[in-house]
Amino acid sequence: MSNPISSTELSRIRTAFSLLRPVTASIVEDTLASDGAGGQTETPVTIAEEACRITAMNLARPETQFAGRFRDTIPYQITLPYDSVVEEKHRIEAGGDTYEVVAVWGAGTFGHEVKAICMKVT
Repeated sequence: MSNPISSTELSRIRTAFSLLRPVTASIVEDTLASDGAGGQTETPVTIAEEACRITAMNLARPETQFAGRFRDTIPYQITLPYDSVVEEKHRIEAGGDTYEVVAVWGAGTFGHEVKAICMKVT
């Protein structure tokens, strides 16, 4: 199936959407490092910094499949550029808060952005 819009049009859409991401986010992954005593400890490492938009979600939308994971907290959608690498094992630090990634909808779904469904942890 061919793409209904040209690569030039897609590039323009991506540029327009980049203006809607006013916050800088750090994508953080825990890696194992030696603790110096023969064991290992988890060490947080920032793997990327990306512009993002943070939006509190309304669970009346299709994201209700994740509702059981949110208990008494509000789910957030963090929108990142289309080429961002973010996975469920990551945390996102943005705007002074830390978010745990619960699910990711990649650029293949939207073409112009990646959406991470998150829980605020701090």
